[in-house]
Amino acid sequence: GGASPMGPTASVKTLSGAATQPAAPLLVGNAGATFFTVSWEPSSACDLRNVSLFIAQAATLATRDRVCCNEVGTTSFTVNGLTAQSNYVVTLQEQVTAGTSPLSAGLAVTTSLVAPSFAPVPLLNLTADGLGLHASWSEPDLLSSQIDDLTYKLFTALEPDLSSATVAYSGSDRSATLSGLDPCTTYYASLEVSN
Repeated sequence: GGASPMGPTASVKTLSGAATQPAAPLLVGNAGATFFTVSWEPSSACDLRNVSLFIAQAATLATRDRVCCNEVGTTSFTVNGLTAQSNYVVTLQEQVTAGTSPLSAGLAVTTSLVAPSFAPVPLLNLTADGLGLHASWSEPDLLSSQIDDLTYKLFTALEPDLSSATVAYSGSDRSATLSGLDPCTTYYASLEVSN
């Protein structure tokens, strides 16, 4: 008797089976007036063929538009060309060899107001003394009809990149005095204007 030597190696990869419902996508950051970005968990399916991201206006959920994605490794997408101050619902669906998953739960997203049509007003004057930090800025160069109801937000931080900035002032005045600051400390500031 005896056994023959082992022959050539063969391999086969098993499939995932039926497609399972993916988790709902997540909003990344804040929605802009005409866009937002969503992300999702990578699929656990070993035979994923594609991921589809659908968007629908909340009022007409029956009409979903596929906006993304054929690349298997994609896990985020920015949806552009949207309408300001509108409600959208985003869903995710996966396709594997055995078929297509049910739609994920929906993520509700509301786009923001249209941003003002001017650049943020730069700080014209920023001084500090024993009483605090004094900031003042000019009125934007706009038509008087565009200036109604402007709101200014003054952000301050201890880092130049403003990575941990907080709102130190919010209102319609064009100056602010901030007190209670740490002595001998450099503060960085930036201004945001909205209407």
